[in-house]
Amino acid sequence: MPDELEAYFRLRWLLLRAPWGRPLGSERDEFEESAHHLIARVPSGELVGVGRIHFPDTDTAQIRYIATTEQFRRQGIGQAIVKRLEQVAEARGALMVALNAREVAVSFFEGLDYSVCGDGHTLFGAIRHKKMEKPLSVG
Repeated sequence: MPDELEAYFRLRWLLLRAPWGRPLGSERDEFEESAHHLIARVPSGELVGVGRIHFPDTDTAQIRYIATTEQFRRQGIGQAIVKRLEQVAEARGALMVALNAREVAVSFFEGLDYSVCGDGHTLFGAIRHKKMEKPLSVG
């Protein structure tokens, strides 16, 4: 399991930090130990997607670090990761899922019923984000 988690973090870094020259380790934050991490593999065993959810408070879950390798994009893997993380949030009693989507990913999340609720941060001085959220069904 530790090797699998390290492979997860390495893919997260390769997809979300390395292209902007960020060092290995920059893909981690203070919520890693309490977060729920999810990986996606294809039948060959290759790791092709990652995602994470953590709980800043009892009513809210935050999805972060959703990414799939380029050759496996647009095949439903990212959607499956998000939907599974939403199930984790519902099981923990969260009423809302929040996230900060890179502008290029806003339409992806809108397709999963997330709504833009404001401007987000600009990562590395170049990657603009939008704050998005989705209420979860209760009961």
